Amino acid sequence: MTIALKIVKAGFRKATINAGYKPLNDTETADALEILNDIIIEWNTSGALIGVDPVISLDTDLLEPRYATKALKLMVGGEICVEFGKEIDPGFAAVASSAYNKMLAASQPIEEPVYPDNLPRGTGHHYYDQDTYWNTFFPTNVKPNF
Repeated sequence: MTIALKIVKAGFRKATINAGYKPLNDTETADALEILNDIIIEWNTSGALIGVDPVISLDTDLLEPRYATKALKLMVGGEICVEFGKEIDPGFAAVASSAYNKMLAASQPIEEPVYPDNLPRGTGHHYYDQDTYWNTFFPTNVKPNF
């Protein structure tokens, strides 16, 4: 959870447009808020970041998951570069792309693997576990899947 202003300031800093020590003017604030909301709406629509709502002011807490903070900062920084006509450094673009891909990977649910019902059952090994005899290579599916 991060306040939107921190995301925006980090974006300006990463874009090397504002070092973070001078306050943002009204135009920069309005542009940055629009950029941040556009990114949030786009990521919500594509399913990359579900459940984060656009913000009304920069003093609003985003309530984003921790794994999305870096990607938001870098994406805002990249969009700010485009907005202000600054060329995006290839290293910056690589780091932003990596952060976005890591955010996507972290946001995906981990599911138990499902095996086809026609796989070989025996392994040739005998396992005993609390009065239960196990001689299977793959676990039996709880519900039919094929």
